[in-house]
Amino acid sequence: MKFKYLFILCCGAFIILSCNKESNFEYPIEPDFLGKFVFSRKLTGAGHLGAEIFSLSQLGTDQITSGCLDNNCSKDSPQWIFPGDKILYHFNGIQGIKGFYVTDKDGSKDHLIIPDELSSNRYGFDVAEDGKLFARFGDGWLGMYRFEADSLALIDTISWTDDGSVVFSPNNELVAIFDNSLFQGLRMGIHHIGQPGIISYSMSGDVQSTDDPNFSYLSDKIVFKFDGDIWVIHSDGSNPEKIFNTSNQLESNPVWSPVEDCIAFSRQPYKHPNEPCELILFNYINKTEQVILSTKSITFISDIQWSADGQQLAFHNYDEPNEGAFTINKDGSDIKRISKEPYSLGDWLTN
Repeated sequence: MKFKYLFILCCGAFIILSCNKESNFEYPIEPDFLGKFVFSRKLTGAGHLGAEIFSLSQLGTDQITSGCLDNNCSKDSPQWIFPGDKILYHFNGIQGIKGFYVTDKDGSKDHLIIPDELSSNRYGFDVAEDGKLFARFGDGWLGMYRFEADSLALIDTISWTDDGSVVFSPNNELVAIFDNSLFQGLRMGIHHIGQPGIISYSMSGDVQSTDDPNFSYLSDKIVFKFDGDIWVIHSDGSNPEKIFNTSNQLESNPVWSPVEDCIAFSRQPYKHPNEPCELILFNYINKTEQVILSTKSITFISDIQWSADGQQLAFHNYDEPNEGAFTINKDGSDIKRISKEPYSLGDWLTN
């Protein structure tokens, strides 16, 4: 799981694309949803420094970890470890050891499990759905680890020269690696856990963004964003397929349903800024799409996630007046703004 803006290099400067802000409609806060989110946010105000890990539930927002000692520290991309009693995150700061930490869900036993390499600034990582495996980038390699009590045991390394995105398959047998460097084309690797070698695939071109890899619920396909479009490729590296060819919109955040062949993604207007932002479900078998949300009141849909039963989605909007987190049923009904938090959703636990 994971948080993203869409960055485009234009005339030597980065700009953030967002949807039109014509509407002044503001959604009320209705903190009525299943499960619990974990996320990182920056602390502000007198006496507050750094960034901390928080949880969000129907009962409100709770701080999990204690304060950093410097204002430049970060605690990034927290993920639940199955069955939800622990949280893994990455720490970077002047005070303390940089690396990956695990804390209990109540903030107790917050401890370092693996430090960063001194020469590495690569922080991409993922936790397998069964909570047994962990993968992270090192300096020129990807390491595969097994959780053992309060530590990690290295079980495999894969040569990989660039930083990027890494994601486990739902069956915990595969790991996909994507190089998300700007203007480098697509470089992807698929590794069978416990077996030697890696399946490589590449696509050339001046690509603006390659990211958001996500396995199908059967682990046989991978959906991802490539140059503003949604693509699907088989898990053996064959049959790459562009789902849409929409030059006037930017598509991102593809997430496969955990129970069926359905992909949720966002579509943002690019050359037609008066069009609404859309949240879309795509039936991969029938090749049909259903727009379940189309609005100008929500200006940038990101961080899309499914509930474990595949009946609801959550997403984040970064811009006022509706900054915060939302949930919506997969048929487009019962949209709720569950929080004003101006930070990414992190990881949603609904099991």
